[in-house]
Amino acid sequence: MPATARRSRSFALTGLAVIMACLITAGGVAPWAVQRAQAAPEIHEFIVNSSAVGAKDTNPGDGTCSTSVAGECSLRAAIEEGNKTTSGDVVIKVTAGTPGQTPPQFSQSFPNSTSNYMNTADDPTAADSYGAYYHITRSMTIDLDNRFHIKASGDLYTAAAFWVDAPNTNLLNFTDIFSNGSSIVFSAKSDGSVLDGGRSIQTDNYYGERMVAIRGLADGVTLRNYTAGRFYEGTYGGAVYLAGGLEGDAARSVSNLTISNFTVDNRPGSNSLCSGSGAGGCVCSGIVVAGSMAVHNLVIEDSNFTYFTASRTPIDLWALGAGSTRVDIRRNTITQMKAGLTYTNAALELPGSVQFTGPINITANRFDNGTWTEQGVAIYLDGNTSSASSQKPSNIYIEDNFFDGYQSQSIHLYEAGTTTVRRNTFGVNSGSQSTTASEATTAGTSRDATTPLLMQNYRNTSNRRIVTWAPSNPQITTNCEFRVDVAPAGSVSSGYNQPTNPVTVDFYYTQTRTAEVYLGSVSGLSGGQTVSVPNLPPVAGGHVRIQTQGTSPTSQAYESSQFSVAVAIPTANVATCWASLVLTSFESLFLAVVGRASGRVAAARL
Repeated sequence: MPATARRSRSFALTGLAVIMACLITAGGVAPWAVQRAQAAPEIHEFIVNSSAVGAKDTNPGDGTCSTSVAGECSLRAAIEEGNKTTSGDVVIKVTAGTPGQTPPQFSQSFPNSTSNYMNTADDPTAADSYGAYYHITRSMTIDLDNRFHIKASGDLYTAAAFWVDAPNTNLLNFTDIFSNGSSIVFSAKSDGSVLDGGRSIQTDNYYGERMVAIRGLADGVTLRNYTAGRFYEGTYGGAVYLAGGLEGDAARSVSNLTISNFTVDNRPGSNSLCSGSGAGGCVCSGIVVAGSMAVHNLVIEDSNFTYFTASRTPIDLWALGAGSTRVDIRRNTITQMKAGLTYTNAALELPGSVQFTGPINITANRFDNGTWTEQGVAIYLDGNTSSASSQKPSNIYIEDNFFDGYQSQSIHLYEAGTTTVRRNTFGVNSGSQSTTASEATTAGTSRDATTPLLMQNYRNTSNRRIVTWAPSNPQITTNCEFRVDVAPAGSVSSGYNQPTNPVTVDFYYTQTRTAEVYLGSVSGLSGGQTVSVPNLPPVAGGHVRIQTQGTSPTSQAYESSQFSVAVAIPTANVATCWASLVLTSFESLFLAVVGRASGRVAAARL
């Protein structure tokens, strides 16, 4: 594009003497003015005006972005200049073009060779073994304004598009960035770096295998406000891949990783292919921790995951390394799962057979499969507690989530020890026992059972398979108090246990057989009695059921039971007690209750 490349510009405060004079008072110069004047950074700005592939800077470090073509500043030349800049801040932007006209679009197609790669001597990851199109070795900000696009023309010479190998690097508005390996790799040196804004959903071919790969020792990386999808699921697959197992990364943890408002969307495109001719049919996993990599303070929040098939997992923590500390998965939405009915294809897979230092807090998420009937399990935990009736804590808390449309078990716990499952609600499309009395003690006939249950403690290695208390005689009094008799089971069968007193009973309303609305809890119970439930059911009629939380002697966690029988609520005092209750849907009350409860969930857990 025939625009003139700009020389780097240095911005400093002007008229400083005038400003300081205005600030002088009888007490002297305002301290904040001195601090700000001293802290003003020097900014070196390079404006990209060319999509030339592999065009090098003629003299990196001279402060001018210039290729061998007069007036041309390529992306590679701008990064080379930025890497050599020794002071101040570096900002790389894409030219806005001619004023008053539509800003230009730039597209690059990298050929099937390494001749135009910026780095061929090193491996960003073992899966990007031929290097990187662009290698960033100095802190900088690159804003592509969603107008500079990159793709590979073949799947030979696998490389990363961008290798972030410096701290505090900001990648802004990166749209349609596809290599034949990872679009972006954050290295062990990328502490504090950010990917913010953009969209990369593969359409033309299946060459791209990952949107983001994060290497061991990276600390403080943030991924936010991004949409990715339809990457090819190879050996190291997933939209976001924590690269344990690659070049020794299993022994090197990732710390303080935040993934916020990140969407993984695999919905089919205009073609059904997953080949060199199209990617409309490709489906990739969402967030994957691989190779026993440990994480410390991982946050996945306010994100969306849509359309996943067999062996493609929205959030896969199965290979999370032992010794990991704190994971928060909160306020995310997972929809359109069709991976199969067994536990091996869950929407959220928790660490397998390792002791997690924890906690893992799974809070206020929506696992909403609606009327889709091809998904069995939402959350699967295969713990490391093989001893019968062990109260060893898993340090995992599943609280205040909404589930619907999971046909087998919404929550499947295997060898999970003490794992708290509380205040979750289940839509009318959730798998459950049609005879609700069977829900309390049914556990499936095999490890891979598809027996429909809201929650499953498989064997007494999960929450000791405690038997829930049962409700009876629900009533609405003349002063609109909701009262229910609750009592423990009179006896338990072999392989089951009574919960440890004192217990907490959580009350739920259901139309027929699930648990659509959480009503509230009553704590400190040690024997059968009549209790007052904190909230009225949302409508007259329907049923009430409970889930029991037993005291754990080894941790602050609760042992959580499966759900009780559902007993019908009488319609007495309907006219008085429901006259002022306006409810548009069961879900609206669920959201209101969660809103009140979520602040209490895990504030004290560190």
